[in-house]
Amino acid sequence: MNKCLNLRNKLLVIFACFIVETGLSLVADKTFYEVQGAEYNGIKCLLERVKNGDRNSIRLLAESYRYGNGVEKCLLNAFYCYNLCGENMDRIAKDSYLENPNDELGLLFHLMDTYDKRGIEEAQNELSSIILPNEKWATVLKNICEYGNKPDLNEFIRSQINAQSAGDEFFVAMACYVAYNKSDVDLSLFQDILSDLAVKVPFLYNNLGEKYLMSYEEDVNNKNELKLAIEYFKAANDNGFLIPKNAKRILSEEVIKNIDIKDIFSLDDLEQLKILRDSVLVEADEDSSMEVLD
Repeated sequence: MNKCLNLRNKLLVIFACFIVETGLSLVADKTFYEVQGAEYNGIKCLLERVKNGDRNSIRLLAESYRYGNGVEKCLLNAFYCYNLCGENMDRIAKDSYLENPNDELGLLFHLMDTYDKRGIEEAQNELSSIILPNEKWATVLKNICEYGNKPDLNEFIRSQINAQSAGDEFFVAMACYVAYNKSDVDLSLFQDILSDLAVKVPFLYNNLGEKYLMSYEEDVNNKNELKLAIEYFKAANDNGFLIPKNAKRILSEEVIKNIDIKDIFSLDDLEQLKILRDSVLVEADEDSSMEVLD
């Protein structure tokens, strides 16, 4: 990895390079949101707009995750929503910290930026000079910094995460791994609990779908790999985290001729996929390995 990358890009690499050796449990028949009443209905309506690729709605979903409004609070999910709608996470985090040093997102990024640019000892000094929020991710970061640059730090980082860990605990552990090793994260360290973590961080379903799509492209006779890829993309879509290039892949000629996607997606979902595919979020120079149908 290029050591000059800023923290935001390093964190994006965590999942942009996500390849796993084991399958994960799908939740394609339900969304991530386990809320009730008016909040549930509000989130459902928001998700419909998110699926259409509406930037303002995606940003609102980011805010919902950031503050725990109607969904379980998860700064990692907020991080990816902000990026999906084109927001500058560096600016948001820095401005938030300058305005209020106790802002959770701003503080997390400030501490991780300290670790990344000035080392674990400086991060530990920073931690000792402030009152940490009563959040599990803060405990994980404190434990890792107190452990220090010992030869088995990677193993210690792994020991801080288990199947019950929240998405932000995983977020901090991965960020520490990247900052310490100056390299891509090795997610095989977590393969025994990735199924639990993926349910909490639905963006990962994009990467899982891409993993199975790559497997299918290596052996086009294995239609089951292609179907798994599309089902993972559906799980991402159900949770509002499908990225435009994967909407394009779902609607590609290769998929259409090999999979009856109407058995997987409703007609309304298919119309939303076309909108997302054609949304302004799709970069003009983005290449797809599959030709797209109208």
